[in-house]
Amino acid sequence: MSQPTRPGPGRLPRAAAWSALVLALAAGCSAGPSLDRDRPFQDGVFEGRSAPDEEGAIGHVTITVRQGAVAQVDFVVVGADGQPKDETYGLDSTGQIANQAYYRQAQAAVAAFPVYARQLVEVGYPEDVDVISGATWAHDQFVEAATAALLESQDLGESDPA
Repeated sequence: MSQPTRPGPGRLPRAAAWSALVLALAAGCSAGPSLDRDRPFQDGVFEGRSAPDEEGAIGHVTITVRQGAVAQVDFVVVGADGQPKDETYGLDSTGQIANQAYYRQAQAAVAAFPVYARQLVEVGYPEDVDVISGATWAHDQFVEAATAALLESQDLGESDPA
């Protein structure tokens, strides 16, 4: 009769770590509710919010639908402190640039806000809006908030997932 084999030293913790990583990735990839492309948008003004990111910032979108199409989009991200992320995003508490690379990346994300809004007017569906390099987190918040607003337009969901 053979003895059951036991994992060698370090193998069990490594396997557990891989399992945890796979589960975390799977949880982060859940898309949530999606829009029904066969169902028209109702005319009106709709608002949506993203869930807070790891720093507590929330994306807010206001979408105007006219004749069943996205006609206007406004997008802003508000930090956990209640302040919108704007030209001051990435500055230190004294209003100075303490970390040039961080400030550049923060401002690249802010510059992407109106681009994402314009793209949504052009393409009509949030998931069709292209990601801008360096502004992925803003894209994720934009898509989540815009989807929530347009779900309201389709009467399929709530505009505030948080």
